Amino acid sequence: MEVNEALVRQITEAVVRELQTRDYGGKSGTADGNGAGVASRTVGGSGAGGTSGTAGGSGTGTKSGMAGGSIAAAGSDNDKSENSSNENGTIRNYWGEIVTTARPDENETALPNKIDYHGYPQAKQGTDPKEVVIGVGAAFGTVIKHTITGIPVDKVIKAIIAGIEEEGMTARVVKNLKTSDVCFIGLEAAKLSGSGFGIGLQSKGTAVIHHKALYPLSNLELFPQAPQMTLETYFAIGKNAARYVKGEKVVPVPGTNDPMVRAKYQVKAALMHIRETDQICPELNIIEWTV
Repeated sequence: MEVNEALVRQITEAVVRELQTRDYGGKSGTADGNGAGVASRTVGGSGAGGTSGTAGGSGTGTKSGMAGGSIAAAGSDNDKSENSSNENGTIRNYWGEIVTTARPDENETALPNKIDYHGYPQAKQGTDPKEVVIGVGAAFGTVIKHTITGIPVDKVIKAIIAGIEEEGMTARVVKNLKTSDVCFIGLEAAKLSGSGFGIGLQSKGTAVIHHKALYPLSNLELFPQAPQMTLETYFAIGKNAARYVKGEKVVPVPGTNDPMVRAKYQVKAALMHIRETDQICPELNIIEWTV
């Protein structure tokens, strides 16, 4: 899918001009963190509107309508009115599918209570040279039960294990309560593995194949676009990890390319990462986990 940057820029500027001509009764909206920007005044309450500038990276939106990765506006005001809420609905739907896809469901925004993992056995150092350890995130299978595109996480882990076992290797699953970073999860899994190879898996679906002797960001294979992942992809990841153990040539994992995927899922990915990070319990380190 090719992106017509001139058309994107033209539409973006038109949206910003439209917003600048309206008065929604709110304060100038800002959003903190990566991809933050200022686009317009927003309605009272917690209003949010978004559109994508280009496919990659995160950027800062301005009134000129230019953005590195996304343009976002979010603000709050104590003066709420029925009219402003209706206007906000118009803004949110201005970009149709992209905005609708990015907006999370209500059950994905509220942070749940922290899961108590006390009493679970600590993950042990493996000794089996055929073993591949799969490290999963702290919210995996408990708070988060589906990947970013709705694939049940239990099916994801079973697909990876099936790929490992098809190559004649064995799999073990651990839950990392120290970090929510996929590269560190993968590295810690590799260090616990009897073979020295491991797989890191975030609850939203991002994955990595790692080796214990590598630096955290110097992994063997990284699969950063969770929305592009399928069960076939996870099966292939398991097979490749097992082939590394055997010292055999690995086959590149097939994938698709969608330049707009980041714009579509950026908000949901951030919320899922927050939920995962909220479940971290560093003092419990890494625990054995049964699928």
